[in-house]
Amino acid sequence: MKAELSNFESSPMTTSGVGSARTWCEPGEDFAGTTRRETLNYGLIGLYAGVLFLSAFLLMWVQPLFTKMVLPRLGGSSSVWNTAMMFFQIVLLAGYAYAHLLNRFAAPRRQPWIHGAVLLGGLLFLPLAIQPSKTPPTDHSPILWLIGLLTLSVGWPFFALSSSAPLLQAWFSRSRNRLANDPYFLYAASNFGSLLALLAFPFLLEPSLNLAEQSRLWRASYILLFVLVGMCALPLRSAAAIDDSLRDGGSLNFRGRMLATAAHMDFVGIRSIQLAVRCHVVHHHGSRVRSVAVGFAVGTLPVVIRDGVQ
Repeated sequence: MKAELSNFESSPMTTSGVGSARTWCEPGEDFAGTTRRETLNYGLIGLYAGVLFLSAFLLMWVQPLFTKMVLPRLGGSSSVWNTAMMFFQIVLLAGYAYAHLLNRFAAPRRQPWIHGAVLLGGLLFLPLAIQPSKTPPTDHSPILWLIGLLTLSVGWPFFALSSSAPLLQAWFSRSRNRLANDPYFLYAASNFGSLLALLAFPFLLEPSLNLAEQSRLWRASYILLFVLVGMCALPLRSAAAIDDSLRDGGSLNFRGRMLATAAHMDFVGIRSIQLAVRCHVVHHHGSRVRSVAVGFAVGTLPVVIRDGVQ
């Protein structure tokens, strides 16, 4: 009888009584680490998807918003739009590099504090505006002046937002969600946010709000994003309980999947080209912008669907 009880206690059982999944811990083993991906928390998925959506929406919205603030000083020539788009692309790449380095070298519990400080620093530059004393030079090319203006006015908030997609996906991969092994489905929410901003600016935001009102609304949305990112960081509190081998494995997986981030740069480049053309149409052709925006939206919709399916 004792032998039978001993065999029963040592046999692996699941909650249903059969199967090979373990429901116990060996001495010295971290139970949290063995079951960290056993739940499917739709609330957590919705939170992360919502934050990525809002971040991408703000990222796409601020580009025409601030560039149009520069128009009264520099006009709507192609060099103005091309310079602005070059600046935004460089800062976007810098944000991706920052997210990679932060995930690579900072401990999970420290990452929210560091990134929170970066986001908080962006509030110092809001609401977006150009001081009347800022005037471009008249004796030489204003390109360097424009780059400096963009850097000092919108560079920091844009940098903080640009790191959201890769960094939050790395955070989600450390959660206990069942989909944490492959968090890149969240790109669908990010791309959809960009697509919606592409349509909202000419159809809703620009006709109903002036630049100052849009700037204040953008600041309020940025503050909301700051709060939501803090909520996304809560699952990282349990990441410290994961043993070093699991954490290192997740980091290696993230470094390998950074190639997926680079693959999506084609969509970012397409969006920037579309933005430059669209803003040029806004300046020179007025009402035609709506049909142009719809055409661009239809062209980018397959990318959003592709990422949602993947």
